[in-house]
Amino acid sequence: MLSLPISTTKLCFAKFTVLLILATVQMMMSLAAYYICAAIVTNMQDYNFILEPLYVCKNVFSIYAAAIPMAAVYWAISNLIRSPVFSVGIGLASIIPSVLIINTKIWFAYPMSYPFYLLMVEYGRAAEGVYETRIVWLPWLPVAVGITILALALSCIRYGASERK
Repeated sequence: MLSLPISTTKLCFAKFTVLLILATVQMMMSLAAYYICAAIVTNMQDYNFILEPLYVCKNVFSIYAAAIPMAAVYWAISNLIRSPVFSVGIGLASIIPSVLIINTKIWFAYPMSYPFYLLMVEYGRAAEGVYETRIVWLPWLPVAVGITILALALSCIRYGASERK
């Protein structure tokens, strides 16, 4: 693909866009699976397990939007590290600290924790007294946008560098 008469930056953004589209498809399949399973269990248990679609879609969209900076960081890691084994290993190992980091005041500096943090906030709303926190938008949004831009800029700069050697 690097021999095509297209700039590597455009190619990098196109591939990242494909990643985002695949994530959207995965979220839609998860939504469909939830409603199918909830309908089956509702019939089996004679209790309504189906949540209202607006509530579910809002949460799915917020988790998807929060995962974009994380996807940009993973995209940068895959472009910066030559060996696929090491980039996958670093990606998997980076998820573990998110459980610890969401309990600190600087959770917004670690993009791998964003979807998990939103999930924990929603759990706290559902089960009062278990996990009480709220989303503070001011430090989170600018940091998330900055991390996304930085990660995409790094990946566009380094895109295809190992193949060109």
